[in-house]
Amino acid sequence: MPSDHARPRKPSMQDVAQLADVSVQTVSRVLNDKPNVSEQTRERVQRAIQELDYHRNTAAVALVTQYSKVLGVVDCGMDRTGPYETIRAVHRAAHEAGYFVSFAHSPSLTAASVRSVLDSLLEQAVDGIVFVAPHYEALSVIHDLKVSVPTVVVAPSTRFPHHTVELDNQATARLAVDHLVSLSHRRLVHLAGPLDWVDANVRMEAWYHRVQRASLPVLPTFVGDWTARSGYERGRQIMREVAPTAIFAANDQMALGVLRALAVDGYRVPEDVSVIGFGDVDDAEFYSPPLTTIREDFDEVGRQSIAMLLDLVRGDERSSVLVEPELVVRRSTGPAPMPGA
Repeated sequence: MPSDHARPRKPSMQDVAQLADVSVQTVSRVLNDKPNVSEQTRERVQRAIQELDYHRNTAAVALVTQYSKVLGVVDCGMDRTGPYETIRAVHRAAHEAGYFVSFAHSPSLTAASVRSVLDSLLEQAVDGIVFVAPHYEALSVIHDLKVSVPTVVVAPSTRFPHHTVELDNQATARLAVDHLVSLSHRRLVHLAGPLDWVDANVRMEAWYHRVQRASLPVLPTFVGDWTARSGYERGRQIMREVAPTAIFAANDQMALGVLRALAVDGYRVPEDVSVIGFGDVDDAEFYSPPLTTIREDFDEVGRQSIAMLLDLVRGDERSSVLVEPELVVRRSTGPAPMPGA
C-alpha cells in the first residue's frame, strides 16, 4: 500500500490545460510566450498556472527542445556596487526574455574555484553563461577555461578575445574632461580605482589620453580602493601634493570621501575645487553638494549581455558592444577659481 506520507504528485501541463479548459498545445504556447493566443485565453492559462503552482520540468523541456531556458551568471569574486548592479541588471533582462537564471559566486579567482562554479552550472544544462569579471585575474582564468556553451563577459575587451559588453570608457573620460575644460579648469587630477581592476586601468588610460589631447598639464594619478575612506585619504593627499582645481573620482563612493576631505581642509565645492564621480549611485543627488557624475546605464548593460548571449545560443555571431555613458551635471562642479582668488 502507498505510504500516508507519500509525496504529492506535482501538477502537470495536462492539469493546467484541464483547469483552463484549453489544449496542452495552448498551454505550451503561453509558457513559451508564442503568438496566436488570445489575451483572454492567455490570462485563463496563467490563472490556472498560479492556482496549481505549476512549474515546468526544465530537464524535460531540454530533452525535447535542446534548450533548458536557463542561463548561468557567474560573479567572479567582487562585492562592489558596480558589479552588483550589473548582476541585478543581467538577472532582470534574462527574466524579461523568458529565461530562468542560475547564479553562482566564485569565492576566489583561482582556476579551481571558477571551474567549480562553472561545472555546477553546466550540470544544470544552462544554455549559456554571463561572466561578470572586473579583474585581470578573472579574465585570465576565463580565457583559459574550455566552456561547452556560449559565453559573454561583462568587462573591457582590451586584453582577451571574448564576446564582451562594456562601458565606453573613452567616452567616460571625454565627458569628464570636456565638462571641466568647458568650465575653464586646467589642473585636473584623476583618483583611480585599484589597478588590478580592468575598468580602473582602462578608465585611467582614457583619462590621460583625453587630458593630453586637450593640451592640459598631466598631473599625477592617485589610486584608491573604491571606498569612501580611501577617497577621503587620497583627497587630503591630493590637495597637499598637487592642489588641482578639479578631481575626477573613478566611482561615486570615492567621490563622497573626496567631498568630505575637502570640507575638513576648508575647501569649498565647487568654488575652490570641482568634483566629478562615476556611476550615479542612488544617493549621489543627496551628497553635499549634489554630485556631478558619469552615469553608467546598468539596465542597458544587462539587456545587451542577454541579447548577445541569446544570439550566440541561436548560432548567430555578435561583435562586442559598447554601452554609452551619460554626464549628469549637479552642483559639485563649477567654474575654475580665478588665479590669485
